[in-house]
Amino acid sequence: MNKYISSLLVTLAFASSCTNDNIGVVEESNDQLTAKIYRSPEGAIPGEILVKFKPSANTALDGKAAQTRSINNQIVLTRSGLTNTDKELDAVAAYELKRVFPIDNSREALTRESGMNLWYVVRFDENADLATVARGLAATGEIDKIEFSHSIRQYRTKEGQLSRFVRSIPYSRSKNSAEQVRTLRNTPFNDPLLPNQWNMHNEGEGVNGIKGMVAGSDINAYEAWEMCAGDPSIIVAVLDEGVMHSHPDLHANMWVNPKESFNANQDADGNGYVDDVHGYNFVRNRGILTWDSPFDTGHGTHVAGMVAAVNNNGQGISSIAGGTGNGDGVRIMSCQLFDGQNVASTYEEAQAIKYAADNGAVILQCSWGFNSGYTSFPDQPGFNTVEEWSQTCALQKESLDYFIHNAGSPNGVIDGGVAIFAGGNEGSPQAGYPGAHVDYISVASMAGDFTTSTFSNYSRHIGLAAPGGDVDFHQDERGMILSTMPPLVAESGYGYMEGTSMACPQVSGSVALALSYAAKNYKHFKADKFRELILNSTRQFDDAYYSSEKEFYYYFMEFGTNSKSKMNLINYRGKMGTGYIDAANLMNMVADNANGVAMRIPNVRVGVAATTSVDMAQYYAGGANKTFTVSGANSAIAEVRVEGTTLVVTGKAEGSTSILVKAEGVEQVVSIVVRNGGGNGWL
Repeated sequence: MNKYISSLLVTLAFASSCTNDNIGVVEESNDQLTAKIYRSPEGAIPGEILVKFKPSANTALDGKAAQTRSINNQIVLTRSGLTNTDKELDAVAAYELKRVFPIDNSREALTRESGMNLWYVVRFDENADLATVARGLAATGEIDKIEFSHSIRQYRTKEGQLSRFVRSIPYSRSKNSAEQVRTLRNTPFNDPLLPNQWNMHNEGEGVNGIKGMVAGSDINAYEAWEMCAGDPSIIVAVLDEGVMHSHPDLHANMWVNPKESFNANQDADGNGYVDDVHGYNFVRNRGILTWDSPFDTGHGTHVAGMVAAVNNNGQGISSIAGGTGNGDGVRIMSCQLFDGQNVASTYEEAQAIKYAADNGAVILQCSWGFNSGYTSFPDQPGFNTVEEWSQTCALQKESLDYFIHNAGSPNGVIDGGVAIFAGGNEGSPQAGYPGAHVDYISVASMAGDFTTSTFSNYSRHIGLAAPGGDVDFHQDERGMILSTMPPLVAESGYGYMEGTSMACPQVSGSVALALSYAAKNYKHFKADKFRELILNSTRQFDDAYYSSEKEFYYYFMEFGTNSKSKMNLINYRGKMGTGYIDAANLMNMVADNANGVAMRIPNVRVGVAATTSVDMAQYYAGGANKTFTVSGANSAIAEVRVEGTTLVVTGKAEGSTSILVKAEGVEQVVSIVVRNGGGNGWL
């Protein structure tokens, strides 16, 4: 969540957070209800309910789907084929029963294994009472979960300004970040704005020229870049406003779906989404990403720039994992949840999360979330406990669980994914959910002097801290975080923002950099172990920085004035998670032989009469120059040959066999399983 931006800023929260009545599962005393009902109908989208059918409903649903023409792998029905459910659908004049997650040809088996195929959106008369519809469906005995569908919400006053809970600075103060550019000195890259990026390398007040800066209060990027600057195999999904993929400092590091093309109006790769070249606009259900809608803030582009703006290209900023200017940066996938005043719904957010996992992203960059349950804003409460959140947001939790368990590859750099969230800007002693969940990482914000930013959430469920800016303390816009912006928001294409929204991508970028380093060292990690590694790699805050009061000037947007205030730093001591992110230290831990394992050639699964291949070179250092030999296959089960560095396997008959792969002194046994079915992969 960002606190300041160069013009108009939004708080990203959820509509169901508006009143205390909206927190928690809807309590039902009717013994006839066999499905649990999640969330509250208050503020929910009219004429729409989310249902998750029981596994026993698969046969009926598949039968109905087989009778219905699928358009771009979208399953859209009118009835389920289940007697009791269809009676209820008839009663409410339901006109659409749409599977939440479209069929992805390469991931459908996994989708079914995880039960995600059982989630559907039911659409009916908007005048129908949502609670009544939910109770009727819950009594059918054929549905497991029911959730009222809400929209992610942006809080603004009727004048189009910011709410009183988030403050901004006038646009003119941040219009052109190039107005105060420091001189390039001994910087690793030739990007002219790099010296202004104290979050990368902080040389202190005397050098940076910003009041209150302390040398070393940064992510230690310069040292990290000596080891690695990125790798294009690592994909970071930015769930936010649309990323300006045409920005000259971002375009070369955007993820590209190789089979798709702009405005082709077809799902060329069969993943269920049309024209998704650089990601997908889930708000408008189309492949066209936007960043210039009315009320867009540049938030998504700003976040993406911190992670992977192109380094060493002689323009703009440097990023944490943007490579060296030789096409070697990590890739940004834009999963758009905010489009001006249009926002994603509950199920569209879930689609974005699953899409990221299914299309290769291993890091989920989420600078949004519910308010903290300890917020001082009584009319905008959040969740206090993991039980409250998980028992209220069923689909959100299932989609996030799908990502952390199914992103990546058991044969790649990471098996599973890492979800990283902004901790929140309410100055509350608890992180907001979903990031507060132990399976994800929640990021607090620190100023350029090692201290907690004046706005940052802290204490309970914060994972770690990262630079997020603090203009109230530094009294200089350069005390915020500089990154890429759409020109319609910041004329130069670069601008300043601050908040835990800006701290979050410091961690996402550092994790992407560390995974890039793992890829270059042919190491493999389990996602849960890598998450532990991240939290254990931090530098500790010196108590000396948390022993007194911190003076700052609080900006009152309503009055356009500053008011001197103080925060007692002792109250924050030991409450900023495990410490603050250190990209270089994380990479050193990746290199440590005690962490992770060497990559291995994956076991092969193939259909009878089908052929599959594996590039063995990608699993060994210098693999492209190695000579590979294989032996030992049962030729009645599978025919095996080597073409250069590629292992080619053709299934002959059902069964299993194994081969011994040798590569200049390195040996590995690879299992081969052949199943009938005629296709490649596990059937």
